Amino acid sequence: MSELTPGGDTRGDITAGVAVQPAAGSEPAAAEAAAPVGGSEPAPSRKQAPDASGQPLADARRERRRERLLGALGKLLFLLMLAVTVALGYRLLTTLLDAPRTTDAEIDAEVVRIAAAVPGRLDKLLVADGEQVSAGQVLFRIADASYRQELALAEAELAAVQAQLADTERLLESERANATAAQDEVSRARANLDLANRTLERTQAMAADGYASQQTLDEARTAVGDAEVSLRQALEGARAAENEIQTARALKAEVRANKALVAIARRELEKTTVRAPIAGRVAGLRLAVGEFLQPGEPLFTLIDTASWHARALFRETDLKHLRVGDPARVYVMIDQSAPITGQVAEIGWGVVSDDALGAFGDLPYVARTLNWVRVAARFPVRIALADPPARLMRVGASAVVQVDVRR
Repeated sequence: MSELTPGGDTRGDITAGVAVQPAAGSEPAAAEAAAPVGGSEPAPSRKQAPDASGQPLADARRERRRERLLGALGKLLFLLMLAVTVALGYRLLTTLLDAPRTTDAEIDAEVVRIAAAVPGRLDKLLVADGEQVSAGQVLFRIADASYRQELALAEAELAAVQAQLADTERLLESERANATAAQDEVSRARANLDLANRTLERTQAMAADGYASQQTLDEARTAVGDAEVSLRQALEGARAAENEIQTARALKAEVRANKALVAIARRELEKTTVRAPIAGRVAGLRLAVGEFLQPGEPLFTLIDTASWHARALFRETDLKHLRVGDPARVYVMIDQSAPITGQVAEIGWGVVSDDALGAFGDLPYVARTLNWVRVAARFPVRIALADPPARLMRVGASAVVQVDVRR
């Protein structure tokens, strides 16, 4: 037997003799060297070429296996996506039922519109737009020269009336004594007049019977006239004394009125200094020193920083799940990564409907149309915020509100 070595050399059996390797490039010699000695059959090679007809069949089997694998993976992926979709749908449904959510919300706060209480020119502006102020802090001052003059005039008038009252009160005690004496004089004069009238009546009767002379009758008539004069004089004296007392009373009333005028003038002067009624932040300030201010005209807004809340509009179908006191979470669009805790403080009781048109006392207007799609109405829900971050608090800032319903 002959053996083919990796180097290409052919080695025969010892009994067949030694084969001579031909020189390179000599084909006949190579053929002779390749032929076995003694007419033996050629030895088969260890590495045979594959059959060309079997390669497409193996490729087809591999392609079918690949298609079956891809089909199985596709079905598995479809089932996985279906399961995830069902789970997410169930999670969304339970979340909407247990935690109603709305993106139609904004941050709000109580505001105070600052205005001048008295007319005048702006003398000093002591705050800036966006500044945080405390309650009672001076915001601005109005020129107060005219108000100081009005106060001085009112105080002078009060002093004059008080001096006049003091003089009257010094005479009041004597006038009261005179009034008492005048009343006694009136009583005495009335008694004398009554006595004179009775004496005249008796004298006239006696004169008619001839028991009294004409002189006695004339004296009785004169006594009646004197008594009437005395009574009139006593009444005039009593009236004069009473008038003095009434004058003192009028002066006291005038003093009270002037004191009120002084208080009003002082109050007007104090109004020239405008102070912050609450602690808050200044917003919308557009003022310059020297501008003339009218009373009641809004100048800027003071935001109450202690009343931050979210005003969320929930669909009417969600209101049955909400209760006052339910915990809530608020996500401000400025930074949604920082949720703010709060609770439901108030649920709105009514909104204006576009269909409720018509003036008071008139028939309602009903449009000749029909909406086939019913859109749920939205009602405002107030969410009180607990210690909200100052950097996120802006009036009108968009927010997302989610309420955790308590079962």
